[in-house]
Amino acid sequence: MYASSIRSGLTAEFWASFGRYMAPVPPAGAQPVNWVNYKTGIKDIRFLLRADTHHARIAVCFLHSDTEKQHRFFSFFKQFETAFAETTGEQWDWEVNVPGERQATVSCVSRTLIPVNILARSDWPAIISFFKPRLIALDAFWEEIKPAFELL
Repeated sequence: MYASSIRSGLTAEFWASFGRYMAPVPPAGAQPVNWVNYKTGIKDIRFLLRADTHHARIAVCFLHSDTEKQHRFFSFFKQFETAFAETTGEQWDWEVNVPGERQATVSCVSRTLIPVNILARSDWPAIISFFKPRLIALDAFWEEIKPAFELL
């Protein structure tokens, strides 16, 4: 019980620190952004930041429970793969039908940093340095392509 309390406390402290670190960063668009809990404005498309005792991961996830709709949105996003790589400055992993936390499957575009441990404060700078430029690039990219998704 005590260990999980420490774990929860350190995890919450990391995310609060990351939120404070990102607070001065202006969004690409006119709308304010909650960097830690980024809302894409499109149902079932999320930007997810995850960190645990083994890795940190940033992802664009397509969470539609309707597999056909999930694949349609993922395929549409994939049409922008070249522009996405140019905006982020790197290649990301494109995965269809991976096991989801709540859904049977999800499709994601992601980057992972290994090895880092969110419970080790000494790893926090590396995790923050990993998330920050990628999240800013995702925001800029999403600002450009979101209108196309609003039409689907």
